Amino acid sequence: IHNHLSAKYNVPLDPAVQYFNTSVNCDASASNYFGNDVAGIAEIDSKVHGDARGKAEIRVTTPFKIGGGDFYAVWGHQGDRLTDTWPVSYWNAPLQNPIQERSGRIWKFFTDAAPGTLTAQIEIDYSASDSADQIEPDEDVYLRLLIHSNTDPTNFSSLDAIITPEASVLDGNTVIFTDVPITNGMYVSLGNTSSINNLPLPIELLSFDARLKGTYVDLNWSTATEVNNDYFVVERAGDDLIWEPILEKSGAGNSNSLISYNDKDRNPLKGVSYYRLKQVDYDGGFSYSDPVSVFNNQIEDREEVFMYPNPSAMGSVFLRLPSVTRDFQTEVKLIDLKGRMIISERFDTSSDIFEFKYGNLTPGIYLLYIESDAINETKKLIVE
Repeated sequence: IHNHLSAKYNVPLDPAVQYFNTSVNCDASASNYFGNDVAGIAEIDSKVHGDARGKAEIRVTTPFKIGGGDFYAVWGHQGDRLTDTWPVSYWNAPLQNPIQERSGRIWKFFTDAAPGTLTAQIEIDYSASDSADQIEPDEDVYLRLLIHSNTDPTNFSSLDAIITPEASVLDGNTVIFTDVPITNGMYVSLGNTSSINNLPLPIELLSFDARLKGTYVDLNWSTATEVNNDYFVVERAGDDLIWEPILEKSGAGNSNSLISYNDKDRNPLKGVSYYRLKQVDYDGGFSYSDPVSVFNNQIEDREEVFMYPNPSAMGSVFLRLPSVTRDFQTEVKLIDLKGRMIISERFDTSSDIFEFKYGNLTPGIYLLYIESDAINETKKLIVE
């Protein structure tokens, strides 16, 4: 910083003065390192370099001279992504009200200016967020600049300041905070006071995919982050584009790691169908994925399970399964009418006909459940 100002303003360097050392000022330990994308502002001999951004999303501007001596202010972040989100503070402690979530990226500031003498305008560009283009012009008012000086950088349960942004933004993806006090060692992050609006700290859906496998559609999706995520709903539509929910799966609630989900549509539509994923928050807010399409040209060839003999007095029955089950292991369960499991057996269906032995049973009516990744059927077995 000193050398840059010297070159810019033709100010002679003082060899005895070193304003900033990244190995010292940025914290050298791997667990507490804030030397990423370092940038800074400074005043030397009444010359001011008061606008800096570097490579990161944050920009700091101070057009005012402090007077009475030279100063510098330098900042860097710890390497986490701005789009990672945390609905909690350190060790799962709650965030200070009214903050609902904070960004994973934290900046640390270093300055030799006396406390109370340096204020700046801080701008944060959140255009990297997947939901940036969904933000309405007035929704940035829910964002907050969070400042603390606790010993743990991730401790946002007790804040020194919660700063509300200016009413305007630069290009719709930048939030502006003015008159921010800059103090040595302070930590800064972006926060959100709304758990309803789809703001720049979203659940990050990495993928949603639907593929036909035999006589079912395999559904897979994954998330990078989840905040207040209650559950997912898979919706399906045919050529009429009328969406209907077909299955539901619980979400992780809050997570900052990769999570993969899987489910199956065991009764897909004939021909072309469309699938989309609906994500629902605890407070009822929701959002949709982009739809994906599947073409099913196999379902019309599906055969039913055939069982012989029935009624049976032989101690066993023969089952013939649809040919599409040959690629899957099949489980057969024998249940009485009180719901009690009698027998459960798995079969390698390299052949589509096999013998199911039930042994010596009390005469009566039983239910035979035949399940695999390709079929899910129930047959009534009468034992004589």
